[in-house]
Amino acid sequence: MKLLLNDIRVNINEVNNDNQTPFYTACQGGHIEIVELLLKDKRVDINSANNQFETPFCSACYCGHIEIIQYILASGREVNLATKNNEGKTAIKIARDKRGTRTKGKRVQIVKLLESFERNPNETRNKLRIQLGIGGIILLFIYLYFFNFHSISLFFFFFEKRLGSCFSICNDGPSFR
Repeated sequence: MKLLLNDIRVNINEVNNDNQTPFYTACQGGHIEIVELLLKDKRVDINSANNQFETPFCSACYCGHIEIIQYILASGREVNLATKNNEGKTAIKIARDKRGTRTKGKRVQIVKLLESFERNPNETRNKLRIQLGIGGIILLFIYLYFFNFHSISLFFFFFEKRLGSCFSICNDGPSFR
């Protein structure tokens, strides 16, 4: 995929017979690594709808791929949440629909995430970036300082995850190894 993205002759937004782009197919299939890679390429149209007017984001909501939804929202790319499919349903209505999202637990999580994003997109995006480990160190410090300074263990968890066991969190607080 990386080789294809680096080749300027490849049209990354090429569609198949159902008007689905590679990004749509990756979101629908739950291929998180490909979604992450495609989100980094600004040429990728993340709002391109298929023949049923369903966007990749709506497809991820329907299939219950919460991690893909989180990455799309955290990416900072402009996601059109108001787009309606051929049944007149937006992403949040698809997530709320019992016929959509394969499991109830995921459906509830997705609905809460989308409602949070609708209320405060910047705060939700920042939380997701930290949770997914894509926020960067400065964003982490800003979040800890302004929103949740008492959760300093989050800071050490972030380093544990990113730097591979340089720090450990004990019952009595964070410590170096």
